[in-house]
Amino acid sequence: MKAHNDNTPSADRAKSLGWEISQIEILDSDLGQSGQTTSGREDFHKLMAAVSLGKVGAVLARRSFPLISLPSRLA
Repeated sequence: MKAHNDNTPSADRAKSLGWEISQIEILDSDLGQSGQTTSGREDFHKLMAAVSLGKVGAVLARRSFPLISLPSRLA
């Protein structure tokens, strides 16, 4: 899974690392939304659920700080 709006480079990078295209999912519907809250950020919730269930082999992101800035949000 990946989270940002420039889909092709990240999909290409994931393929170059050995992932099949069918294993790559682009999550970018939350772009432009504030990271102050997780309310209304469906792709964020989808990503966190998939990671929690062990369904994610890797997360490729251009900037990771929106995901890790407040770890308490994951609780």
